[in-house]
Amino acid sequence: MAIETIGIKYTIPKLSFDRPASTPQIFILELKLASEPDSSFTIIHPNYQTDTEGNNTDGFMIPSLAENTDYSLRFTNKAYPEKVFTKNFRTALNLSSGNNPYLDKIFFKGQTIDWYYPGLMKATLADTKGGFFFNFDGNYREVEQNFGNMVPVGGISFKAVAEATLSNRKLQGFYFDGSKYAKFNDDHTNRDAQIRANDLFGNNSDKSYSIFFFFHLEDRNDKVILHTVNDAQNEFKISHTGRYIVVSVTKNGVTNTASSGSQVVQGRWYMLGIKISPGTPTANTGYLYHPTGNINFPTISQITHSMVTTAEPTIYLGRDVTAGVTTAGLLVSRFFYSPSATMTNQNLNKLSDPWGQTPKVMFQKNGESTVIQLPEIWRKKLDDLQLSFTVPSDATLVAGSYDCWIQNYQGNKLNLKTGIQIQEFNKATTGFDIDLSQGAFADRVNEFKNTFYGLHGQWGGANGGVNANLIYFNPDNRTVQFEAHGDRYNGEVQGVGKQARDASNTGYGLPKLHDHPEDPLNGQAWKTRVGAVAVSKSYCGYGEWSTWMKIPKESYGYCLALWIFHYQEFYPADPLWQHWIDKGGKPYGGEDSYMVINHEIDMELPSHLAMGVVESWVELATCYFDPKAMDTKFHIAVQAGATADDIGLFRLIDPSLPNQRSSWVKVSDDWEPNDQPSYSNLKFNNWIGEKDSGKGFSSDKSSYDVYEEYLALLTKTEHNYADEQFHKWTIKWFKDKTQLWIDDVLVRENQTFVPYIPGRLTFGAWFPSAFARSSETPWLYDPNRAWAGHPADFSTLNLEISRISYRPYTTAEAGGDNEYYSETTPEANLRELL
Repeated sequence: MAIETIGIKYTIPKLSFDRPASTPQIFILELKLASEPDSSFTIIHPNYQTDTEGNNTDGFMIPSLAENTDYSLRFTNKAYPEKVFTKNFRTALNLSSGNNPYLDKIFFKGQTIDWYYPGLMKATLADTKGGFFFNFDGNYREVEQNFGNMVPVGGISFKAVAEATLSNRKLQGFYFDGSKYAKFNDDHTNRDAQIRANDLFGNNSDKSYSIFFFFHLEDRNDKVILHTVNDAQNEFKISHTGRYIVVSVTKNGVTNTASSGSQVVQGRWYMLGIKISPGTPTANTGYLYHPTGNINFPTISQITHSMVTTAEPTIYLGRDVTAGVTTAGLLVSRFFYSPSATMTNQNLNKLSDPWGQTPKVMFQKNGESTVIQLPEIWRKKLDDLQLSFTVPSDATLVAGSYDCWIQNYQGNKLNLKTGIQIQEFNKATTGFDIDLSQGAFADRVNEFKNTFYGLHGQWGGANGGVNANLIYFNPDNRTVQFEAHGDRYNGEVQGVGKQARDASNTGYGLPKLHDHPEDPLNGQAWKTRVGAVAVSKSYCGYGEWSTWMKIPKESYGYCLALWIFHYQEFYPADPLWQHWIDKGGKPYGGEDSYMVINHEIDMELPSHLAMGVVESWVELATCYFDPKAMDTKFHIAVQAGATADDIGLFRLIDPSLPNQRSSWVKVSDDWEPNDQPSYSNLKFNNWIGEKDSGKGFSSDKSSYDVYEEYLALLTKTEHNYADEQFHKWTIKWFKDKTQLWIDDVLVRENQTFVPYIPGRLTFGAWFPSAFARSSETPWLYDPNRAWAGHPADFSTLNLEISRISYRPYTTAEAGGDNEYYSETTPEANLRELL
């Protein structure tokens, strides 16, 4: 694992002069351990220089410090020796130590757990010998192959069906209803991820292969299960024909056919297994496995060749390619392919009962003898690196202390975790008011640390994430400081990337590297565009959150933000998938991908002002405007018009008639596009998902209803808040609306997409830096998508907070109560503050 570089608070802090000096100042800089006497100070820089206001202009960093250790700095002015400054600081915690407060300690009911155990799958599942295994009985991103290798057409449905007389034969399958089918991915940019007929059944030579899959027929009608065609003379097909299962291969017009010896019965789950070796057809085998008795293929030896392919044809499930007909009344589950006709008995056993062989997740409540096996519906993923599952949100487990482990097919306990606390997801019922300017500073710091974590992770594109070590406490001005490193930062602090994906996962991001082979800095530590963010330990519901914040001098490229955040991610096989569909969730890719339930309220500064851009007033006249989003602070930009008065930035003056030209007044010739923000403008946003524009209007009502799940209210404030003065920022959250107040003045109200799940209070500085769309420089950010401005033309800046408070509302004040669902990964990126 990479180790992050440890530096002194990342930059030597600004010295607090009584008044600006007339010239730059030179100091003798000394260092000692905080616990040692003053006589232990050692000179580390004889001529340390600051500017006239005490800012570090020397660029000096202190090397070779111990981690998580308290030090003292002493600055003695060489021109005025009586002017002495002392600064105390603590070095960063080495990432390899790991201090995530939740990971493998607390499980919320409803959260996802990723457990890493290399080799887990290969030891328990059938060996594909270079083939693949799709398992639709759990999450469709299930075993070994991502569902991206099998592309749905017309959406996807899953259906769980139990046999009437064999309840243990309940399986979930990909459901073909006559409108949906799937194709094996034939156009993936990675050739190794393509699955085409010449690879499986052709390539102009006789090929051996094995196919196994479970299927269920809802009716007796003929139907095509699998089909691929190169031309009229060459095809491969598996079908239900005349109530028999038929495998047919046509090569240069010559067809070999094998048919099941008996008819299949509707309403049963069968496993079809065929092993074909055209070179020695007497070794071919085929059967339909069912607990009440197998059905053999007496003519299986008649398959003596593979199809000829010249055009790399696509393979389809649930569609007759030649007739253009889609199958109905079919379910397919657990599809296995191997480019080999040699299968061991052990592999056959694993195929016929894969869940009997695969690992189980087990729970045992402390003090009780009963062991509870996680029901399969809560298992999300299994590959050769990890097993993922959801802690059941139903009554399977009650809150309490548990031992939890993976049990393999031999009954061994793997990855045992003891004393896991399983908790119901809930919200804080008491508030707090931490005023660092009052009382003993050390006491206020401890309050802050007991209330908040630091975030240590990455999102938002070409940036260095947020580093929890960039949050520190300044006793000189009694604030907590959030340090941001811009494009000109040249210190030693490394940025943070995505979470580790291995057994040593710490629950937060690894040190970030430049990792694109064409990047000139490839292999070097990523040190620029690194922010700092804190997050509340408790989930907070409807209530009032205030933050007294001083924003540094005007600089762009980074964003100052306050947000309340709760995030869930679902897939079609998740037990709560339909629940969220019924509540209005909008899946990506129709119903064939995933769904994000993202409950969030945020204030972001700086911002541009135009909510959206329309080509002309003719276009605007036909747009749909959400009436809940309309107020007299709503701005749009118009690109073309009959006169100059019809082009520019416009403010809505009649919210009841937004489609009419007379309802808008021009405020500027310039409409401040995304990459030209202002500290007089901000975003005030509500989210319940994250599908589309968040503009409050769309080309028509239909598209708005399909895609919109959030509203980003861009707001002009008439004041530049990058003024190095403290201002009080307040978010008030009610059941039917949210409000943003600055210095106790209401600035904006948002009544659209109001969240209702408690979230963590989150605040700090980060760098919105969407990756460049250019294929030539994908490691760089795109200036046109860097909505907080560009470049980040500074070395370091500090956001300062002197006080922060939260007061939960009563049910009566809020207008109702919150709803309660755990985040998918509530432990992600959390670190204790030093």
